[in-house]
Amino acid sequence: MVRVRIVARSAVSAAGFEAVLLAGGRCEISRSAADVVLVEAGLSLKHALERVREHSESACIVIADNLSRRELLHALHSGVLAVLPTACSPEELLAAIEAAAAGLAAFTPEQLERLLPSAADPGDGDLSEPLTARESQVLELLAQGLANKEISAALHVSEHTVKFHVSSIIAKLGVAGRTEAVSRGVRDGLILL
Repeated sequence: MVRVRIVARSAVSAAGFEAVLLAGGRCEISRSAADVVLVEAGLSLKHALERVREHSESACIVIADNLSRRELLHALHSGVLAVLPTACSPEELLAAIEAAAAGLAAFTPEQLERLLPSAADPGDGDLSEPLTARESQVLELLAQGLANKEISAALHVSEHTVKFHVSSIIAKLGVAGRTEAVSRGVRDGLILL
């Protein structure tokens, strides 16, 4: 039997997960130490990953939808062994829990496609030249709605330097302006909101 701790968004959600796991007959629910921690992300992957770090002694699985490549990589680097969609079947959930308890990772085919782009489709949506660390910072501040002057103050650089970075970001992302750059950054997982 795999001991599972459930960290859900609500008591109703937790009861649903508990019913599925107990019906499978291969898991027991634990309120403390567990082999696997099941974390329901809801709308905030960042919050879910903070909860994962609280349970770093256990294997972790996250329930979340539509994660970008960057978010998937971030989850993996945070110690998550599986990210399952909210529409996963009870069998898929149980299989992922047993795999995680054994120290194995589990991914959907769609997630694997995002993580491992095929040679036949080189860089569909990928940047020809990646953003620098500073450009990534500027893009995140653009996403917060900051003007060039505010970005320059936050990063302790000149406004001219910020304009240069914004122009470079727009060129690398192949977009027409700041708003499109933020939209593309969110869509491609370059920034997390």
